[in-house]
Amino acid sequence: MDPIFLPATTFAAIWTGGILFALTIAIGMIRKREKISRGDGGDNHFAKRQRGHANAVEQIPITLILLALAELQGGPVWLVWSIAIGLGFGRSCHAIQFWFKGAPFILRPVGVTVTLGAQLAALVWLVAVFF
Repeated sequence: MDPIFLPATTFAAIWTGGILFALTIAIGMIRKREKISRGDGGDNHFAKRQRGHANAVEQIPITLILLALAELQGGPVWLVWSIAIGLGFGRSCHAIQFWFKGAPFILRPVGVTVTLGAQLAALVWLVAVFF
């Protein structure tokens, strides 16, 4: 069986996988340093960071699945690459706003909007092709 190459999905998976990896390591390091075994330890800034990580875990996998399905089913190149770049850019903006004190708040709504836009684009295209 020949391997299936999904360049846009691979690109997005590398980009967002890197974000998830970095967020996971950072959460673990804070937990170790602050001796927080579970929950947020009453630290509001850590709670915000933890929630940013959780949001990435919630949004990235489904968007990658939708992207892979669109790419596998012959979605237009411009569409699949827009979804891939939108997902990576959106998640990057969101992560920066959650993780860096003083980061502009606008990054959060931009990150959410671009991420959800990528999801919606994939969903609409898949529904149109499926039905």
